[in-house]
Amino acid sequence: MIVDQRDPDDDRAILHRGERQRPAKSYWGGSLMAEAKQITAEAAFEKLNKLRIVDIRGHENYIGDMGHIPHSESLPLDILEHHTKNWNQFETLCIVCLNGERSPEAAQMLVDNGFVSVFFIEGGITAWKEKGHNLCSTDHPEHHSRIRCDIDAT
Repeated sequence: MIVDQRDPDDDRAILHRGERQRPAKSYWGGSLMAEAKQITAEAAFEKLNKLRIVDIRGHENYIGDMGHIPHSESLPLDILEHHTKNWNQFETLCIVCLNGERSPEAAQMLVDNGFVSVFFIEGGITAWKEKGHNLCSTDHPEHHSRIRCDIDAT
């Protein structure tokens, strides 16, 4: 169990029982009050090289017709928590879904699990596309991260 003792006038969380102390400010200077932060598609685009973009849509949607944000990684919501256990908790993450409905909850789950700088894109991939930002399409099998090949030996 983590005990969080906070002075109401101080943003810093003092964590006990061997847990790391969280920094008082996020990467961009915002206060860390143990909540994920919303970011616009435009702001995410401007900071793209400083963010680890995690697309929580199903893998089929990630590689599908709509495409995905360049250099993002596919980590569907149902496996997100399990696969992020060994990630650097001080890395700046940005969660994206189709339209911004599921990413706030996923981002908050990561904050609750100790990540200190987590954003979610307002409006999701849909907003990204509406702003005219590039999306990658993986129509070619060599780009798929999971390929199943059945070979019939006759």
